[in-house]
Amino acid sequence: MMSPATYDKQFTVQVTEQMLTFIDVMADRQHTSRAEVTRQALRDYLDTQEKLIGSRSRLGRSVID
Repeated sequence: MMSPATYDKQFTVQVTEQMLTFIDVMADRQHTSRAEVTRQALRDYLDTQEKLIGSRSRLGRSVID
């Protein structure tokens, strides 16, 4: 079992009023915080980018081969 992550770094991001409203709605529905909704969205985005970068690297290697 993995230990829970330690969130010891912080940064500020500006969002539109509409984005903040959506984050608040999601947080309310999930019974969690704005921060957790935002962290999950960032995790999802980064996971997608990592897969995309990996697939591009494999594609590049196969073309070179």
